[in-house]
Amino acid sequence: MANYSLSPFTICRFASRSTVSTLALLMTLLTAASASAKWKEAGVGPGFPPPRGNYPVITLDPHGVTHFVYVRLNRADLKHVSFTPSGHRTLETIATATSTIQGLALAADASSFLHLAAVQSSGLMYTSWDGKTWAPFQTVDLAGAVSATIVADHGNAPHIAYLQNDQFGNSILKHATFDGSAWNIETLPTAIFQHLGLGAIAIATDGTIHVAYTTNAFSSGLCDASKPPLGFWTSQCGIYFGGALSMTLDLQGNPQMALVDGNSNLLHVSLVGSTWSSEIVDTNVRNYADTGIGVDAAGVAKISYVRSSARRGALDGWEYATNAGGSWQTAEVDFSPDPINAIGLSLDTAGLPHMTASSAQFMVYGYLKEPAVSVTWQSLTQSVDKSGKAVLSGTLAITNLGNSTAGGFAIRYYQSTDITLDSGDTLIATKSLECPGSGKTQTVSFQSTLPASASGEYVIASITHPAESDTAKSGAAQLVP
Repeated sequence: MANYSLSPFTICRFASRSTVSTLALLMTLLTAASASAKWKEAGVGPGFPPPRGNYPVITLDPHGVTHFVYVRLNRADLKHVSFTPSGHRTLETIATATSTIQGLALAADASSFLHLAAVQSSGLMYTSWDGKTWAPFQTVDLAGAVSATIVADHGNAPHIAYLQNDQFGNSILKHATFDGSAWNIETLPTAIFQHLGLGAIAIATDGTIHVAYTTNAFSSGLCDASKPPLGFWTSQCGIYFGGALSMTLDLQGNPQMALVDGNSNLLHVSLVGSTWSSEIVDTNVRNYADTGIGVDAAGVAKISYVRSSARRGALDGWEYATNAGGSWQTAEVDFSPDPINAIGLSLDTAGLPHMTASSAQFMVYGYLKEPAVSVTWQSLTQSVDKSGKAVLSGTLAITNLGNSTAGGFAIRYYQSTDITLDSGDTLIATKSLECPGSGKTQTVSFQSTLPASASGEYVIASITHPAESDTAKSGAAQLVP
C-alpha cells in the first residue's frame, strides 16, 4: 500500500555523536497556529547572530530544557546554549582555544546536570556542569578515542563508551566510569582483528549497562554488550550489517535499535533476552548519516533519519517514523533546505520527540507538538450493483502519531490514475471524524458508487482539517482491484 505526502511534522532531538563541519546553529520551533505545521527559526543566543561551529551535540534534561554544545568555528571556543520551554535562552563559553577537539558527546542526569565527553588529540576528556558553572576538564584516557558516547546512571555518575584504534588499525571498545575520585576503565569483550562502529550507551532501571556497536568480524554484525550490576561484560550479536546505528532501551530494559543496512534499508532491530528481531521501516535511506531512536512509555518507537536523494530527486530529506498504529508510518519534516545529517532524537517526559538535523550551513531543532494524523488502507474491494454501477468499499486505519488530540478532521477520497494527488483527480467522497487519542488508531469504513469500473486506478484517502480542503496533512493511495 503506497503512502503519499505524509505531513510536515514538528520534530526533533538529541545527538551524542556527530562531526559536522562549518555550520551555523539555528533553533527551529514549531508553531501550532497552523494546521500545516510551519517552522520558525531563531538564533541560539539572545542578541547573538547564528554562530558557525563544529561537532554540535544536544540533549534534553528532565526539566524540559534543551542544551546544545558545539565548537565555535575560527575562534575554537567551546560553547553551551540552553533553551527553556518558555523560550528563555542563555549562551556561555565552556573553554577557549579548543581546536584539538575532534568530537563531543553530551548527556543530562536526573538532577538536570550535564556531562560532556570530548574526543581530543591529547586524549579523551570529560567535564560536567552543575547548573551554574562548568568544571575544569579532566583526562579520562590519554590514549584517546575515535568516537565516544555518554550517559549518566541513576546515581548521576557518568559512563562513557568509546572506541580506540590499536597500532594495527583494529578497533578496541572501552567503557569508563567515574567513582568520585578516579576513572575506572574496562575493555569490552569484542572479537579481535576487526573494525567497529559505535552506536550508543544506555543504562536500564536495574542498573544494567548496554553498549550497541557494529562489527565486521566473522558472521557478526550488530552487537549489544551488556553488564549487570556486580556482573561481567557479555556480548550478543545478530547478523545485521550496516551503519548509522542508534540505540535506546524500552521500559523492560530491552535494546531497541535503528540501523541502516547495506541495501539502504532503515531497520528497527530489537533484542529481547537472546532473541533478535527486525523489520524494515523505510527504504532508500542514507547509510552514512546518523539516526536517532526513542521509545515512549507506551512502547511506541520513534526514529529520525535521512532519506536519500535517490528516492526524492535532487535533495536528501529529513524523515521521522513511528509505529504508533502497530505499523510503521513515515513523514518528511517540513524544513528547507534539506539537511545532510540527521543527528538524533530524544523524548521528553510526555513522550514528545525532540530532534536535531544539520546541513552544511546550519543546524535545526524542533519537536512534535501538534497532532500528526496518518492513514493506511486495510482493504479495498469493487463490486457491481443492480444498475451496473461500480461500488467501492474499504476500511482504513487512522492513527494519531502525536501526543495530543487533534479535534475534528476530514477524510477526502479521490479517484486518481496514479498515487499522487493533484488537481486532475476527482473527489468521490468526504467524511468528517474526531481524531483518535494520542498514539491511538481507529478503523474507518469507506464506500462510494462510481458510474463505471475503476479497476487499475487508485483511491487516495487524504486527511485534512475540515476548513482546509487544499492542505493535505497525510494520505494513502490504494489500487482498485
